[in-house]
Amino acid sequence: MPYYEIVIPFDPNISIGPLTLAWHALFSALGIVLGYWIARVYAPKAGVKVEDVDTIAVWCILGGIIGARVVYVIDNWNLFSGNPLKVFEVWSGGMAVWGGILGGISGGVISTFMARLPLPAMADLGGMGLILGQGVGRIGDLINGEHHALATDLPWAFLYTHPNTLATRDATGSTFPEHPATTYEMLFDFIIMGIMMYLMRRWGGTGRVFWVYMGLYSLGRFLVSFLRVDPFMGPLQLAQWLGIIGMILTVAVLVPSFRKKGLAGR
Repeated sequence: MPYYEIVIPFDPNISIGPLTLAWHALFSALGIVLGYWIARVYAPKAGVKVEDVDTIAVWCILGGIIGARVVYVIDNWNLFSGNPLKVFEVWSGGMAVWGGILGGISGGVISTFMARLPLPAMADLGGMGLILGQGVGRIGDLINGEHHALATDLPWAFLYTHPNTLATRDATGSTFPEHPATTYEMLFDFIIMGIMMYLMRRWGGTGRVFWVYMGLYSLGRFLVSFLRVDPFMGPLQLAQWLGIIGMILTVAVLVPSFRKKGLAGR
C-alpha cells in the first residue's frame, strides 16, 4: 500500500535548560509580537498615530491571553480537574482562538474608551493584529497536533509520529492520519489577512475592515470545525455557535453601513 501521509515527526515541546516550552506557546508569543507590529504599520491608514496603538496594545494582549486560556480550560476541563494549578501553566500550551479573540476585543474596547480614541479605527487595527497573530499561532498547532481532527485517507493527511505528540490516538495508543484542520485554518487566516491589507487602503479607519475580518473568520472557523474533534453543545461545537453569532453581527453592522453610504451619495 502506497504511503501518502505527510509525516510530522517533531516533539511538541522545546527544552531550554530547565524550562520546557510548547511550540504552540512559542508561536503564540511570536504571533502576539507580529500582531502588535502590523497594527503599528497600518496605523496611518486607519488615521491614527502609532502611539495610539501603543496605548491600548498591552490591554488587548493581556485580555487575549486571559480569554484564550479561560475558554480552553472550560472546553478541556477534564485535563485540569485533577490538578487545577495546571490552569496557570500557559507556557505548556493550551489556548482557544475564540477566547483570544473575545478577550482581545474586550481589552481593546475598554482601553480605547478609557483613552478616548476612535473605536472604528482601533477596531480595524485590532482586526489586523488578531488575524496575523492567529495565523502565526497556528504554526505551533501544525507541529504539536494539539487540536484533534477526524481521520482521513487524503494524501495531505497529517500523521504525527513522535512519542510525545498530542495528536489523536486510537484504542491501541497509535496515532493515525487525520485532517490538518488547524493548518486549513492557518491558510484561510493568511488569505483573510491579504484581503484586509487590500481593504485597509479603502476602508481603513471606518471599522468595516474589522467586521470583514469577523465575518470571514467566523465563516471559515464554522466550516473547519466540522473536521475537528471538539466537545459539542447541542448539535454544534462552541466554536461554531460563536461563528454563527460572529456572522450575524457582521451582517447586522456591515449592511446598514453600506446602505447609509448609498443614501449619503444621493
